[in-house]
Amino acid sequence: MSVSGIGSGAAKEYSALYSNQAAASRHRVGEVKAPAKADSVVKTRQREQDVPAYAERASQSGSLPQQDSATTFPMPSVIAKYENIMPAIHLPVQSGNDDVLKRMGRRYSREQYLRLFDKIKEKIPDCTITTDIIVGFPGETDEQFEDTMTLYDYCEYDLAYTFIYSPREGTPAAQMEDDIDVHTKESRLYRLNDLVNEKAYQQNQKYLNQIVEVLVEGQSKKDETMLTGYTKHQKLINFKGNKEHIGQIVKVKVIEAKTWALKGEEIE
Repeated sequence: MSVSGIGSGAAKEYSALYSNQAAASRHRVGEVKAPAKADSVVKTRQREQDVPAYAERASQSGSLPQQDSATTFPMPSVIAKYENIMPAIHLPVQSGNDDVLKRMGRRYSREQYLRLFDKIKEKIPDCTITTDIIVGFPGETDEQFEDTMTLYDYCEYDLAYTFIYSPREGTPAAQMEDDIDVHTKESRLYRLNDLVNEKAYQQNQKYLNQIVEVLVEGQSKKDETMLTGYTKHQKLINFKGNKEHIGQIVKVKVIEAKTWALKGEEIE
C-alpha cells in the first residue's frame, strides 16, 4: 500500500523523521529534549499518517487550520501535484554524523535523512530545501564535523541556519561535558558558513534572467523606491514595480542574483 505515491515503508520513515523534526522545531536550537512518552509518540504518528490527505484538503480549500500546523509536514507527491502549495521545504538535519545525531536525541540516521532528501528532489526537482545545523555539540570530533560538511556539499541547500552549540539548563545536553573550546567551535562555524554562502549563491544563479511570480509584501526597508516580496520558491526578491500591487502576485524578471536575495524588475 502506498501513501500519495510514497511506499508504506518510506512513509513510516518519513513519519519517524518528521515527528522528531516537528518537536525539535518548537524548541531552542541546540537543546536536546527528553524522549517523548510512548502514548504521545503514537498519537503524533497517527496524526501524521493522515498528512497526505490533509495537505490535499488544505490545497483544495486554500486554508490551513492554525491548530494543526505544528503536526503537519509536506509530502513531495502532494506538493508536486498542486500548484498552490509552494515547492519549499525546511528540512533540519542538525548534524551529518550518526553518533552526534544519537547524542542529540534525533531518531534518524544520516542515511535515512539523505534517502528522504533524495525522494523530495526526485518528486520536485526544483524544490527549495533549507536546513538547520549545530556545530560544536559535546563530543563532536573533527572527523564528525567533516561528515556534516560532506552532507552539506551533497545536498547543496538553498540556505541554512547555522549555530554554535551552547548548553541550556534543564536539558539532557546540559549534563554532557561541553568539551569543545570556543575557538574550535567558531572555526567550524566559519568553514560551514563559507560553504553555506557558496551554495546559496549557486542556487540563486538559476533564477537569473528568469521571469518569476512574486507575492509583493511591501516597500523595501533599505530603498523606498524598490518593492520586496517572495517567489513561490521562497526566494527574497527586491524589484522596481508598482506600489499599487502590494499584496498581489506579479511577474518579475530577475536581473541580478546575489547570495541572499534576488533583484528584478516588474513586467507590466
